[in-house]
Amino acid sequence: VNRTLVDLEAHLRREREDEILRHKLESQVMLLQVNPHFLYNAMESLCALAASRGDRPTADAVASMSTLYRALVKEPAVITLEREMALIDGYLHFQELTRQDRFCYSIELDEALRPVPSLRFWLQPLAENYFRYSFDPERSNNILIIRGTEERDLCRFEMVDNGLPIPEAQVFKMNKLASAENADEDASQGLGIANTSARLRWYY
Repeated sequence: VNRTLVDLEAHLRREREDEILRHKLESQVMLLQVNPHFLYNAMESLCALAASRGDRPTADAVASMSTLYRALVKEPAVITLEREMALIDGYLHFQELTRQDRFCYSIELDEALRPVPSLRFWLQPLAENYFRYSFDPERSNNILIIRGTEERDLCRFEMVDNGLPIPEAQVFKMNKLASAENADEDASQGLGIANTSARLRWYY
């Protein structure tokens, strides 16, 4: 009898824990559904406020980020390279608006690569490293070129810039993070590269 009571109590306890977990997950799902709309409305309000005060550059930048965020929320996990380039174009356009004429960019993609399947937004962490390490706020002609070409049935992507050189120690760390055996090592110091490398290796 005692064992039966113990088993019953354990079963009821597990049911209570499962119910609590289910409610937590449902709340998280609802929050994820609400947050995008909250952010849309917040960015639209900021855009309207900036425009009403005659701050057109800020209004344009907020509108650009709002458009990019809407696209990201609606995009599936796997898109085409053509769409991926369009997303990175939106990100770089936002950066262009906020850098006050100190930055311009170019995006090139071979026609044959446009329909190739691609993970969503994998180029952004790599472009972000450019702004973190190579962008020179003291110069007025910072240029970033992203180029995707087809070579022997392979996709080759390059990011070329005229900015500050990345220190050799940082380049070594980036290469280490991007390697398969070290993708998770020291991730806090290069989470974007580590995650991007892991995602690409997993998919391809």
